[in-house]
Amino acid sequence: MLGINRYENAVKTLLENEGPFAAGLPEQLETLGLLQQRKGDHQPAIETFNQALHIMRVNKGLFTLDQIALVNRIIDSQAALDDLAAIDDKKEYLYYLHQRNYGPSDPRMIAALKEWADWNVSAYQYGIDAPLATPFRITNSDGFSATNDLIPIRSSSGTIGYVPTNQLYGNNTALTNSFLQSGNLTAANPYFLVDPRLRKAEDLYEEMEDLLEQSAEPSDPRLLEAKRSLASISYVIRQEMNYSESRMTSNNLFYNRVAQPQDVNMLLSRGYSKGRKLLEDNLQKLREAPDTAPETIAAALFDLADWHLTFDRPQRAFTYYEQAYQELDASGLEPEARHQPLSQPIVQIPVYAKHPYTRATLGLNAGSDIDYDGYIDVELDVDKYGNVKHSKITAVSPGTEFQLRSILLRNFRSARYRPALVEGKPVEQEELKLRYYYAYQQ
Repeated sequence: MLGINRYENAVKTLLENEGPFAAGLPEQLETLGLLQQRKGDHQPAIETFNQALHIMRVNKGLFTLDQIALVNRIIDSQAALDDLAAIDDKKEYLYYLHQRNYGPSDPRMIAALKEWADWNVSAYQYGIDAPLATPFRITNSDGFSATNDLIPIRSSSGTIGYVPTNQLYGNNTALTNSFLQSGNLTAANPYFLVDPRLRKAEDLYEEMEDLLEQSAEPSDPRLLEAKRSLASISYVIRQEMNYSESRMTSNNLFYNRVAQPQDVNMLLSRGYSKGRKLLEDNLQKLREAPDTAPETIAAALFDLADWHLTFDRPQRAFTYYEQAYQELDASGLEPEARHQPLSQPIVQIPVYAKHPYTRATLGLNAGSDIDYDGYIDVELDVDKYGNVKHSKITAVSPGTEFQLRSILLRNFRSARYRPALVEGKPVEQEELKLRYYYAYQQ
């Protein structure tokens, strides 16, 4: 409290003696804002930082990069207030600042591209609406509440089209399908159903990849990461499409699932091919680079194996898993180091994607301390294809809500995990006993 009073007085003195744009004001105001943050007074801290920003822009120019630290201070307080929409505005502003100061081909844009792309993926997962919403959307509820929702309809050839619900013929999806095939209904291009956040992130990662291809070494970790991030977008799109298509005509009495042709979603097919190419490029660059460590090559092989398994190409996945295992086995590393990538009991794949309810999705560092509110003990059986065949909760901490148990079990049903390997061959795991900790968002 004494520190806050001291800096409030210092700001007042500067205003009286040197006027509202005194050169020393931003520094004093920043320190005052930090003290307010530490006290937990985040709204006053934001107002203080904004005052410092205004003065800095007047003195140094509207687009000075010196303001970045202050903008990040504001984001910290907005995060504490759980004001995600406000954070979104500031994240976009930081990217805009870099655009105003650097040319599109300037390597200094790389970090800004990554940060803004990463945030767009997070914003999609947080459910923050994009500034320019897509004209159509796939609803995530059991019913359709708006006329611009879309429902997937499968044609006789297996091709999937997305039709606005205002074109549907009541609940008769068979009739709707016949009209779709005859050309009397117009299906939306699946690409336009992809959330605008994901489309924006994909564009940004591609810009980042292009810049790094021009300015960095082929095995630069930033370039490899950009390609993995691009692949992860295809994975997230697949998850969303799968959710929608899993409900396809499921309530139609005339629907015979066994007799249906294999689903064909061209967007997902292209996504699979694109991700595979990106990850194959990573592997090739690492193999061509001198002195690449065997465990790094193995990690790239695991990436490819996970990708094929995620997209239901198990035989291709098994080939890469065996190659990764052989790479580690022939590495000459100590046994403990050689088997470290295989030591975790369960790993959700692909590992470079942001999965729900994880530290990565919530922006938390892997080693950061979390004050957990409780735990849930589970027992799992995971088949060699990475699917959870059986899951049950064996114990919970006192006060664990039923909804949390349901969320965890539902997550097991939709997730895919890296299978256990014995001599490089995927095998089933039975009665895996795990403890999951949870914490409520403050």
